[in-house]
Amino acid sequence: MAKAMRFSRRQLAICLREFVLSSNEVVIIANGPEPKNRVVQRVLTDESFVIAADGGLRHCRALNRLPNVVIGDLDSVLSQPIDGIPREMFLEVHDQNRTDIQKALDFAVKLKPKRIHLLAALGARHDHTLSNVLILNRFDEIPLYMWDDYGCFYGINAGGHTLECRSGETVSLFSLTGVTGIDLSGFEFTPRESEFSAGFNGVSNRALEDKPRISFTSGRLIVYEQKWREQ
Repeated sequence: MAKAMRFSRRQLAICLREFVLSSNEVVIIANGPEPKNRVVQRVLTDESFVIAADGGLRHCRALNRLPNVVIGDLDSVLSQPIDGIPREMFLEVHDQNRTDIQKALDFAVKLKPKRIHLLAALGARHDHTLSNVLILNRFDEIPLYMWDDYGCFYGINAGGHTLECRSGETVSLFSLTGVTGIDLSGFEFTPRESEFSAGFNGVSNRALEDKPRISFTSGRLIVYEQKWREQ
């Protein structure tokens, strides 16, 4: 039977106190390939509240950044030195039906941040990568940005959206469930139809202006913004 996530009042009090002093943004560092410095510099600040998803602790150490909390079944952590991190900041959660990233997201939601960034979650095993990207199709409680070495994925619900990208940047759109009433403004390519069927892949569109707009009346889109082209 899956074990529910539990933590002591002391753990909650410490995390909430540290989160209040943070930038109101959570950065989850997973156990995938090491993120490039340009990504870290863009996402991680001195004020970020950092959650290491189990083996993501190794990236925290490489960055010389102690996490505020370490979450997971901790199988990848037990072999690592833990000096400098209070023992109560290790949250052990055994649930074979949820990945360590999902456990970290569950905890992050409790903090009610304005946004969540996820690093080192893409690019290793393809099944893990796909599983993580699919989280974006159903996670809509708090804006979640999933970064790779070139840019980020995020999900948007029906409505009007102004993208935080610049003219010339590449933008890809994916619809897993179908989207209706689609309208794009400020892009090189616009759809001939007002609907995207389930499984639609609109890869490598290009923004013709800063902050292009997307609107649609139903469904959910996964957006990818490419921020860097070079290796």
